[in-house]
Amino acid sequence: MYGPAFQGIASVESGNGLAEARFVATGAATPGAAMLDTARFDAVFHPIALALRTVDAEAAAGLWIPTGFDSLTVHGAMPEEAVVKAALLDGPHMPDLKSFDLS
Repeated sequence: MYGPAFQGIASVESGNGLAEARFVATGAATPGAAMLDTARFDAVFHPIALALRTVDAEAAAGLWIPTGFDSLTVHGAMPEEAVVKAALLDGPHMPDLKSFDLS
């Protein structure tokens, strides 16, 4: 469904509500993307599923869609390669709502 540009995760490690993924851009940034290239920005969210799976594999099997941000800080154009860390945060204990810190 998505082309190679959306398959940039090169390696992952996860455990106990945490995940770390290294992504490598598989091509040039999307023309006109400015600071947030679509494929690279998408890769930032992949570790969330891994972190969730380490604490609740059954819940991780569902469909998860980011619905909001507390904050988003952009320091510059997205790099060709980066490590993204996802950590499950303590918060409302609702089966269909989870909060994560991405860095």
